[in-house]
Amino acid sequence: MFTAFSQGLNKIISADNVQNYKDVFLCPNPTCSAKLTLRAVNSSIVSPHFACSPNHPHAPNCLFGLLEDIRGGENENCIKSDIMTILNSSSLKASSPRVMNSSNKPMHAKKYIRTAKQLLNYCLSNDLSTDYTNGLTVGDIVLDSRNLLENKNYKGLDGIRLLSGQTVKYCEKDKYIKISVSTRTSTNKRIWIDALVYLPLEWIRKITSYLLNTPPKQFSGHPIAVLAQWRKDKDYQISTVVTKESNVIYRFIHE
Repeated sequence: MFTAFSQGLNKIISADNVQNYKDVFLCPNPTCSAKLTLRAVNSSIVSPHFACSPNHPHAPNCLFGLLEDIRGGENENCIKSDIMTILNSSSLKASSPRVMNSSNKPMHAKKYIRTAKQLLNYCLSNDLSTDYTNGLTVGDIVLDSRNLLENKNYKGLDGIRLLSGQTVKYCEKDKYIKISVSTRTSTNKRIWIDALVYLPLEWIRKITSYLLNTPPKQFSGHPIAVLAQWRKDKDYQISTVVTKESNVIYRFIHE
């Protein structure tokens, strides 16, 4: 992880910007109590980053914990599709076979980002300032606890975003699921935005069936991400209509 919540500064900071090495660092997810340590400060090979303390692990359903072993994909082997292509195109296979060099040693395979889930992995594994494509940074793409306070995003926004938050409730009658993205303020107050995701009833039932059978076996409190074109309904609430099933990401455990 390249971002954490600084208890000393009462805000989310990048590993590159840490000045007080005795500070206490927490998971940027306000619903997770994990404590993090700063690593690779003096390394000339590995970039400074945060790692979870063994005695203070991530909450079971914290996405930063579930995806913590994924490192940033900013290298020559990473091939990134643009956001509109990921949003609208049919899913493509992500993997590529390893290539052997002349000494019969495996070379690094190409890493593709062409599905919403791969994009989520990339966004959570990189700092918000990381360049993606076409002048967009990770912070321009994702909306999660790290940048909810920026530009008062918690009041609502319009446009394409990859929202990463937690499930709240669902409504079969009106065919939507409600998710929430939250963060901490400098006074340690929680602030959030609600997002209504309208889906075909068949998809809603598939999602609810999976979540109700996955610990803690209740609908609320599960990690979820949605890549979509959003619109602001009112302060603190946005909504979208999803027409591509794979743009709703809710399967993480054991996968």
